[in-house]
Amino acid sequence: MNKSLLLITASFVVFALSGCGGGGGGNVLSGYAVDELADKAVANEEAYMGKEVVVSGYASWPSPNINSNGYSLKLDFDRHSPIERMVSCIVPQGKAPEGIDSKWVTVKGKIANIHSQNYMDLKSIELEPCELVK
Repeated sequence: MNKSLLLITASFVVFALSGCGGGGGGNVLSGYAVDELADKAVANEEAYMGKEVVVSGYASWPSPNINSNGYSLKLDFDRHSPIERMVSCIVPQGKAPEGIDSKWVTVKGKIANIHSQNYMDLKSIELEPCELVK
């Protein structure tokens, strides 16, 4: 293979890969587990605040919203770990799907709040609004 064809091929691969994954500068950062997103967002709030993300974890505490036109949801990565990492959000419309508690789910939403407490090793992300990804 000649050098110019190799250079063109390498340039194309770099260009194609730059638009993929969680850090490509796109509008939606995707493919995170709860613990990974919490750790990265706390470490670099400026880069994550206001970004739309896709994140997966174990659903817990599905409860009706105050105005009964939606529900709140909390996602954990590992409920048996003493390390606290969580994502919470409000799905603005509908009811929580039956049997969602303790199931692995994926949600999409915009990061509205990033919180950490060193003494509890707590890192949490709040998405507003969010939706279940099917």
